[in-house]
Amino acid sequence: FGNSFLVVGADGKPVAAAGGSPGGITSAFNPKIKLDGRLISLFQTTRDPQQDNRFELSRPDFDFDLNFNIRMSDVLDARILTNIRGDQEDVPFWQTRLNFDRGNLHLHSDRIELYAFDNDKLDTWGDPLDLVGRIGIYDHAFGYSQQGMQAERTIAGIDMKLLYSDNFRNGGTSRPADVTAGQDELFDERLAMGQDLVAAYNFNDTDDNKDILAYRGSRAFGTHLEAGIQARLDRGFNPGVARVAQFDDTSRVEGISLEGPTYERWRGIGGNLGWKAGGWEFRAEYLNGRNFLDFQTGTTGSMSSIENGDTVVVSLGGNEARESFEIATDNRGYLGAGGVLAGLDLDLSWELHATDITPIGNDSVLFLDNRMTTWSARVGQTFDVGTERTLEARLGFQYTDFSYDARSPWTSQFWFDRRNFWLEAG
Repeated sequence: FGNSFLVVGADGKPVAAAGGSPGGITSAFNPKIKLDGRLISLFQTTRDPQQDNRFELSRPDFDFDLNFNIRMSDVLDARILTNIRGDQEDVPFWQTRLNFDRGNLHLHSDRIELYAFDNDKLDTWGDPLDLVGRIGIYDHAFGYSQQGMQAERTIAGIDMKLLYSDNFRNGGTSRPADVTAGQDELFDERLAMGQDLVAAYNFNDTDDNKDILAYRGSRAFGTHLEAGIQARLDRGFNPGVARVAQFDDTSRVEGISLEGPTYERWRGIGGNLGWKAGGWEFRAEYLNGRNFLDFQTGTTGSMSSIENGDTVVVSLGGNEARESFEIATDNRGYLGAGGVLAGLDLDLSWELHATDITPIGNDSVLFLDNRMTTWSARVGQTFDVGTERTLEARLGFQYTDFSYDARSPWTSQFWFDRRNFWLEAG
């Protein structure tokens, strides 16, 4: 008896395989399934003054990951990561189980590549600003807390990617009970100020019910130039309730007023260029993002207009009331270059992020204009320190200039994800 690694004879000793070494492959699954794992353990002891200062050892914490990499066929691979946590398995040993953590199926053929994932990371898409991926200031990978599929195919020389994913966490559908959260009087005061857009908006800050659709296409022109376009749509996040009134900026009579349940929607689109020559690479990208407030079924309101000198007011309900209003607009620009100069690896970049936030997005009557400009430089060199050994030295510098509207509330600053979609979802 035995397994795919070791064969044990009737005398209880390992059986020598061909070549005189024990063991050998005896299972058809051996070349198809690879197991690896990681174990993190924590032992903690504390001194108890109530027990004559005795040291007591707490129950050790064992966090064990077991990873299955499966070659299902020549064109299909699978990965499943499981976990056992000692402090969460306070059951008889025969009831202990491997808990699913994340996984994927990867189909790779000459015609198409499909990647189905559940709580597993996706590779970044390759554009300098990464419309999909590199989330937040720590560049987290996209895919965690998501389930979906990505397709890749080359048609007429264009490398295309199409992604659909959905957040699988429970929740994300409950809304605040009060449409204005006690702001009725404040709303009326703002309305009397003669502003074109007045809003009272209350929402739960969550993306647990969000779904995402994204596309990227890129093509190389010769050996030096590459161009790409990318787009992304996020729907169904930040469930809330709102009261919005928007008027024509001249008559102050014609306009629309709505009140009801809402979701937020965000879409981004842009393009990038890359040029390689003489050991240097030059990169450029522009992205435009827009955040919208979408009224849902159950919204009521009215629309006013002037006809023959008279003001006509029409009540709205059902699909007629499912209007959208802009919350914020973002524009991002990027220029970068990287190469080798005098034996040093250099990388230089400049990035501009400008955002315009309407009164809906900043809980005021203000239209805010905020900007953030970042200059970055990195230099490095690799030294040979012995046979097949190298030492890498790197030095980085980054300078960021913030330019905020003097009236901006703190929640509209770039370091808070409440109105900075790029920081929150990447």
